[in-house]
Amino acid sequence: MKKVRRMLVSAVLALGILQLASPAHAEFMKDWRSLPSGVSFMAPTEIWRMYSGNSQDWGGGSFAYWGSDQTFRAVDSAEQSLGVGKWFVTNMHKMCYRADWYWFQDFKTAKKTITICQQFAKDAQGRIWHRETNENRNGGWLPFDDTTFIRGDPSLPAFQKLQAQMGLTKSPKSKGSGR
Repeated sequence: MKKVRRMLVSAVLALGILQLASPAHAEFMKDWRSLPSGVSFMAPTEIWRMYSGNSQDWGGGSFAYWGSDQTFRAVDSAEQSLGVGKWFVTNMHKMCYRADWYWFQDFKTAKKTITICQQFAKDAQGRIWHRETNENRNGGWLPFDDTTFIRGDPSLPAFQKLQAQMGLTKSPKSKGSGR
């Protein structure tokens, strides 16, 4: 019995050491060390409140809307593209959106479904940090500019106009337009 117990403990320790030695763990630790001291992950409810019912100015004429009903909409007037889908917050301190993106290509509308996730942390001074975490690829931690949020959905008219030009007839509700 003691021999079996020792073997089990040895196996568990070996698995733990292998996991700690994995490239993914090393990358996580390197990224985590690049943050200021006193950083902790943000609570999912705090992430939800930051996004829910707000638009985010992505710059260059592009906006994303994060509806309180988990609707995700985005429009990029300069690139003539739009995204439609759902957004959600995970218990792993991430905000993700899964969307169908549409754009003009070869005289018709092209489409691709993507999922994008960002993980959030906050330092002792209250500054928010984030990194992209997608498909086993983690980006580096960067300061997050939460001043890009706008209450409601002021980009809805631009979204609807481009949606009509693309021949996508399903129209989003104008709930929370902020006007």
